[in-house]
Amino acid sequence: RTVRERLARLLVELTDRLGTERGDGALGLTLPLARQDIAALLCVRAESVARAVRALEDDGGDARGLLRARL
Repeated sequence: RTVRERLARLLVELTDRLGTERGDGALGLTLPLARQDIAALLCVRAESVARAVRALEDDGGDARGLLRARL
């Protein structure tokens, strides 16, 4: 799996477990994790996480919104 796929899967799993409903009915997730922490969870470099976040956003995802804590 690519870093982008692994990040997307992590975000979905965490949102399912820890997400809270936003005013528009969507689930939101604010992680108290730095890029380095997420990189460690995925066993990749922090730069790879940053690129994966940008790629998800380019695909129309709201990765930065989900990861707004410290990215």
